[in-house]
Amino acid sequence: MVKSRQKKLDERFGAEQSAKGTRFKLNRDMAGYHLTNRAEIVLQEQESSVKLRVPSPEKLRTLGDLIHFDSVQYRFPRAKTPLLDNVTFTVEQGGRIAFVGANGNGKSTLAKLISGELQPTKGKIVRHPLLRIGYFGQHSVEDLTQKQFDEDGRPITALSSFLAHFEAQGEKVVESDARACLGSFGLQGRIASDTPVSQLSGGQKVRAASFAVSSMFES
Repeated sequence: MVKSRQKKLDERFGAEQSAKGTRFKLNRDMAGYHLTNRAEIVLQEQESSVKLRVPSPEKLRTLGDLIHFDSVQYRFPRAKTPLLDNVTFTVEQGGRIAFVGANGNGKSTLAKLISGELQPTKGKIVRHPLLRIGYFGQHSVEDLTQKQFDEDGRPITALSSFLAHFEAQGEKVVESDARACLGSFGLQGRIASDTPVSQLSGGQKVRAASFAVSSMFES
């Protein structure tokens, strides 16, 4: 036991023994070894923090509630029971509302009913005629990266995605304005125009997917 313990202590402090019986130390045990090798480690430059500014929308010129649900029901096709039933609520101008619940309780479905992406099975949904809705869903990033190339076979970038988004809505956006908007989201220069969306970092993809929500309130 004494010899075994001495051997472990020798190995711990670098007193290694060669085949000829001579003692030596490993490079790792030499004075200054760790200091010099740490200096050779190149730390990856961290992405600078970005402050996102989502301005408050202007007040509507006419009175009326923003949105009103009246006994709304929604049932998925072929489902026996409705996911949402007899949902009634009102969001007034300047109001705030949050939906809290476990997974599968219908929060995303309710958000899609509010945005108009889904239509109720029963009931009535009334929206203010001047209401503009911005929706950032849990699958927005997946939808952004689902298509990697445009019709001409070129990689889709944050800039091209930005311009295509508003072109699909019939709005013409100048490239300099698009770059300025993307720059406020931390997507400047070649990152916006040359880097494919699929190669952006996780945070950059989230910001690239959320530009439409913010910019629609600025337009």
